[in-house]
Amino acid sequence: MSFFKKIATGCCATLAMTVLFPFVCSSKNIIKTALLAPEGSSWMNIMHEFNNELEKNTRGEVLLKMYPGGVLGDEKDVIRKMLHGQVHAAGFTGMGLGEILSEVRIFELPFLFQNASEVDYLTSAFFSEYSQLFEKKK
Repeated sequence: MSFFKKIATGCCATLAMTVLFPFVCSSKNIIKTALLAPEGSSWMNIMHEFNNELEKNTRGEVLLKMYPGGVLGDEKDVIRKMLHGQVHAAGFTGMGLGEILSEVRIFELPFLFQNASEVDYLTSAFFSEYSQLFEKKK
């Protein structure tokens, strides 16, 4: 599995466990998901694979309704829609995540990482702390 596919898969799993859990446990079966990535992009292809696995693993009880290409607005629009319950989940760039929790922007610094192992190590080291900070932002 490529490095970027691991990141996308990890992000999707994290998203599913932290953001989507309340919706999965509710009577709603469709999770509205906003994405900036255009249809046909690698990111959307991975999201479709994730959605297929989600459907299979939940026996069709849970599905993502994806809105690719920024059709629901830019990241600030999507954050506002999430706060109002109009959108349940989203795929954000570093800029969008930084709107919610500025500390995560550290991972965007150029030349900070020498290789994928360093990225994996630091994201693992900060995951718990950042998860707690994101939870406080709800």
